[in-house]
Amino acid sequence: MFEGECVDRVPPASSEVERFSGFLAKLHQFAPQHAPQNSVRGVPLHLRQVPVEERMLRLKHKTDLISDKISHFWSRGLAATESTECRWLHGDLHAQNVLVNEAGLFSAVIDWGDITSGDVATDLAAVWSMFDQSVDRMRLLEIYNPDQAILLRLGEDG
Repeated sequence: MFEGECVDRVPPASSEVERFSGFLAKLHQFAPQHAPQNSVRGVPLHLRQVPVEERMLRLKHKTDLISDKISHFWSRGLAATESTECRWLHGDLHAQNVLVNEAGLFSAVIDWGDITSGDVATDLAAVWSMFDQSVDRMRLLEIYNPDQAILLRLGEDG
């Protein structure tokens, strides 16, 4: 049993940005050809285009959550160069699968059932669900140093 609270309940401390970036860099090593692959996680965005756009359309008709800006960034992500590298991914990295202690220091990353190989943008997207402060997210990406195509797939300017 791991101690700590999920990051969606207790946000990580800003001081943990470098540590989490280092964790991701160590995780995202090249995977061998026989590494597991997942049909949903770590795949090129165009393979997820139909179901994502169906959901976006439903939300657009029922809410104001899908703005022109979000649609623009989705289109840019689709147009970005796809990853040709096969790297290890957690595959289900989000705020409920990362634990921190009372001080906001990371204590564990849990639920490794979807570990896979593919596009690291899948894991890097978790940065937005974990770090509330824009400055922390930008600092983490600066330390991790993804290429421009990854940034575009994340919705950043690249």
